[in-house]
Amino acid sequence: MMNSERWGNYYVGLVYDSSRPKLGVQLKVGQGAENILKGYAPRTSALRNNDPLILGTAYLAEPGEYPVALLTGDQSNVPSFKVNGVRFSPAPESEPLGQSIDGTITLEARTATTYSEEMRYEPKPEKDCLGFWRSEKDWAEWIFDVNSPGEFELILDYGCGNGNEGSEVAVLVNDKTFKFTVEDTGGFQTWKQLSLGKVKLETEGENKLAIVPLSKKVKAVMDVKKVSLTPTS
Repeated sequence: MMNSERWGNYYVGLVYDSSRPKLGVQLKVGQGAENILKGYAPRTSALRNNDPLILGTAYLAEPGEYPVALLTGDQSNVPSFKVNGVRFSPAPESEPLGQSIDGTITLEARTATTYSEEMRYEPKPEKDCLGFWRSEKDWAEWIFDVNSPGEFELILDYGCGNGNEGSEVAVLVNDKTFKFTVEDTGGFQTWKQLSLGKVKLETEGENKLAIVPLSKKVKAVMDVKKVSLTPTS
């Protein structure tokens, strides 16, 4: 049984040791058929790290207990194959789009990985945002690829309802930090574009951006629609 305090999407990884060349495995999370993951577990090495074998993603609609069942071939119950555990780690609802042909990078709410118990992606068409941001301990991260490094303007699209303004938030882009105070935008889904300044992305390939509340003023921090990185030249 898995006791999940967080709803949303998860990467599901198998942690194991095996001296067999390859073994078929199937992992089922919950009662339905939507979270059945299949794959092959290759031979492991004594020198390998502890990273799990990612079998796929599983979506949990709400917090609570979920049965987890692992099925393998009839030759698996031998000393040559040992299961050490199943690891669940937060996953985005969908993968971020790559850098566009004009150099713009758009990080939509659905592509964020949320490290949270309450804050999550809200899929309703009128929302399509990160919401339920009621804890300052909850935060979001995007991992994205850059094909053309350079200088970018950092723009955040967010909303905040009347009376909830005043929270302090940091946006971290690799090793750079941008701080701002949340303002009333007229509603949590009334979006305001906020330019946080300019940032240089010097690394081709993987980059990271995170939104981390520093304080929560009233009931909720804000809702986030997207983050944009627009080339300055």
